[in-house]
Amino acid sequence: MDEYQDTNPVQFELLQVLAQKSHNLFVVGDVDQSIYSFRNADFQIILRFQEDFKNARVIKLEENYRSRRPILAAANSLINHNRERFDKVLIGTRGDGPPIHYHEAASEYAEADYIVRQIQKLVLDQGHSYGDCCVLYRTNAQSRLFEERLVRLGIPHQLIGAFRFYERKEIKDLMAYLSVLHNPLNSLALRRVINTPKRGIGPKTLQTLDRAAEKDGLSLWDALQSPSILSQASPKNRATLTELMQWLSTLTIPEHPVSLLIERIYRESGYQADIRSDDERGEEREAYVESFIQAAREYESGSDTPTLDGFLEHIALVSDIDALKDEGRLVTLMTVHGAKGLEFPFVFVSGLEEGVFPHQRAINEEEEGLDGPIEEERRLMYVAMTRAQEQLFLSHARMRTTHGQSHVQYPSRFLEEIAAHLPKQKASPPAPKKKSYAELWDEVDPAPKTTRRSKLKLQEGDDVFHAEWGYGCVLQVTEQGSRQTAVVAFQGKIGKRILDTAVAPLEKVYH
Repeated sequence: MDEYQDTNPVQFELLQVLAQKSHNLFVVGDVDQSIYSFRNADFQIILRFQEDFKNARVIKLEENYRSRRPILAAANSLINHNRERFDKVLIGTRGDGPPIHYHEAASEYAEADYIVRQIQKLVLDQGHSYGDCCVLYRTNAQSRLFEERLVRLGIPHQLIGAFRFYERKEIKDLMAYLSVLHNPLNSLALRRVINTPKRGIGPKTLQTLDRAAEKDGLSLWDALQSPSILSQASPKNRATLTELMQWLSTLTIPEHPVSLLIERIYRESGYQADIRSDDERGEEREAYVESFIQAAREYESGSDTPTLDGFLEHIALVSDIDALKDEGRLVTLMTVHGAKGLEFPFVFVSGLEEGVFPHQRAINEEEEGLDGPIEEERRLMYVAMTRAQEQLFLSHARMRTTHGQSHVQYPSRFLEEIAAHLPKQKASPPAPKKKSYAELWDEVDPAPKTTRRSKLKLQEGDDVFHAEWGYGCVLQVTEQGSRQTAVVAFQGKIGKRILDTAVAPLEKVYH
């Protein structure tokens, strides 16, 4: 039996029954590549093989014929941090190769640009094929930035194990809403909108309304606002359709920024609640929607006169490249889970940040005292690294945008665990440590000290730290007698706050 590390409890029980008489069983597996717990695979099954099947013999296969030695040396160092595993060391038979590339980018956009530039260099400068290159990421929602940049540069590519970003159901559903608002005569988009999310409008009702509209020479949009035509639907469906059309009419305001329009549609249509009720894939689907909203924000920031029409044209250009299919000559984009069992000469592992890879779910469970999820994330990283045959590229971003806010990102612990194998000159020097007001105040001679709060004087542009809300920037300072108040913009969801500097737990940050 192959891939024994992915066995689930039911399969194991069946295996026990089959081997009960003969005790003749041969399995092949690698606990360090057990990454499918979400499919109920249990890596403990392979670990206890010798307990379940007495007198079993274990044969270690440690020679690796795929990857160059620098890649394997780093992978060995990484996986040694896991406690629940068989002790083994991969030995490279292909000899030495180039060192691992490591890049710290300013943002996720700069990271995507860096990776695409490296791919261009490999192909244009060194004569390799696009098909030699694979970009890996932790979740499918991260694919959009790579897709858009590859499209922009005319680089052929393919997504494995997933739809292209703009072909996903969630994105096509929201695009249908935008298409209807842009052109109410787009009956195809309107039909999709009517029952997305489910509103109980069946195909028979739609067929009846379509025939009535055609008979009266009306578009579907006009028909759904005609009392005489709506009267042919049941009272419940009539009320649902009337409410829908009234709501859609409130959205046709040209002043709406596209990103805010998508947010309104997502929230007010009931689509957000529908996705969040999906226990299995809700989190993943919501990440796609957030990435779509972020795409609208990026369009707005890069356009002098952003409009809904312009955004729809932009999306059409980005998504209209799927006609090219030439296997072996395409850059491959895929999740690490999807890459298991595959190999590529050049592999780019992106998004190596705490909360991204390892995933935030695993970090949360680690904080609750569970080590298993983090160990599986480390196994996933091990799989990612060992997909590379010739050269491995690792990257992360210092800032990443989520829900419209830029957040400081911390490098993945996995980078620290293989730090000895990363070229020091490639890593950006660490930022100088900021001294807080409290630290500087402690350095002052006690004689001139009065009270700390009385010394806190702020001005516009100062960086500050709040004990509860974290780092922020002073936008405005107001003096009223001896009282000083400040408007501070904090990172993340906290946003702007007005604070009395005499009582707020606020410190000035010095650079």
